[in-house]
Amino acid sequence: MKTVFSNNSELAHKWAYNNGFFRTGNGNMFTQDITIFSYGSHFPIATKIERKNKETMILFNSASYSNSTSKHQNEVRRAISHLDIFTVPNVYDDKRSHRDNIQYYFDEIQEKLKKASTARSNKPYLIDSANCLLTELKVYIKIFKKGLNLRFNNAQKEVLKVENFCNENDTIETLKIAVKLKQKNDRIAYNKRNKDALEKAELDLEKWINGESNYLPYSSLITKIYLRINSEHTAIQTSQGACVPVDQAKRLYKMIVAKSDVIGEKIGDFTVLSVNGTVKIGCHNIEMNEVVRLAKSLNW
Repeated sequence: MKTVFSNNSELAHKWAYNNGFFRTGNGNMFTQDITIFSYGSHFPIATKIERKNKETMILFNSASYSNSTSKHQNEVRRAISHLDIFTVPNVYDDKRSHRDNIQYYFDEIQEKLKKASTARSNKPYLIDSANCLLTELKVYIKIFKKGLNLRFNNAQKEVLKVENFCNENDTIETLKIAVKLKQKNDRIAYNKRNKDALEKAELDLEKWINGESNYLPYSSLITKIYLRINSEHTAIQTSQGACVPVDQAKRLYKMIVAKSDVIGEKIGDFTVLSVNGTVKIGCHNIEMNEVVRLAKSLNW
């Protein structure tokens, strides 16, 4: 099994689907089983937690350390975008970490509401952020509360009674849907407020697709996945940082065009999960029109 990877993005995607001990060639990013690190064991980026129902979720470090570590974190976020993510200060699956993370949510909610009380233009955004944190907190408590012997003070109990998307009787799945819906709504509002940022992101994307740049800055403003061939014409790259051999990509495309059954087919380190208007490969949902665009540009 390949354990050394040429870039951070490949490593992040490998870790997203496989536990193990992997690293980049320069060692700046590496994994130790279920945890991925930036520069050293002092800074864990994220840990994968697998529950009894085999569902995987992520504890993602809310802190940062440097500009380069922030880039590492962005690469990992791209690779795990298909999983449920909790952004918290402690990424290990132990009772003390979970208690501290729950307190962190309460503190963050209080801070958002405090700022909202004196804010002017961004007050709705701060209140929405607090509601989103509250929803995420409730999910976190429902998932990790077993064995924690949680005892909330009166102020915390009042916070948990706050009316928002859901109530405490909701199932975990309903709460997760609420969190994702809230994140989607936040992204739409964010796009409207950041026209200049969106234009820059689109320009960066165009340069990346055309091969004028090998680095595509992470942007939450562009959610569609785009494809290109690398400069050596040996691999197909996605705008989320994944990479697969060009011969395997071409073979898969020919199979799709021929309407062959491709579910379960392997391509690089990934598996084809579905084809229905979009091609789902691992965490990537690639629109078929983007696949066709690339294929035509390569005369497949």
